[in-house]
Amino acid sequence: MDEWKTMGWMVKHAVGSLLLAAIALTGCVTPVGVRRMDSHEVHRKLTESVLAGEKLSAPTMQILNRSGLAQTFRDKPAEVIETLHKGIPTNSEPDRLFALAERSFLHAGHSKDSSTGPRNR
Repeated sequence: MDEWKTMGWMVKHAVGSLLLAAIALTGCVTPVGVRRMDSHEVHRKLTESVLAGEKLSAPTMQILNRSGLAQTFRDKPAEVIETLHKGIPTNSEPDRLFALAERSFLHAGHSKDSSTGPRNR
């Protein structure tokens, strides 16, 4: 009878340990996926900018997202240009200037108005 109790105790601990290990390993899984892409699509994504099309580059979009300007960019593009021109304390100067140039280029192409720059006000 004592053998059955000991075996039951061992089985419970073994099952508990396995369950704990399964939970711990499940928590370590990252939600990252990978998909195959055509080489032309990869090249297009890597070289995407306002010079090649109508979309801002990934680095510029990162700056807008990190600075909380992504939504404002959609609604009030001139305001984003003004904010980038004044400076953003969280970004390096070259990154800020790149985003400002790209955003200004896109806005000028859409508005066809050359008088929206800070010097022409």
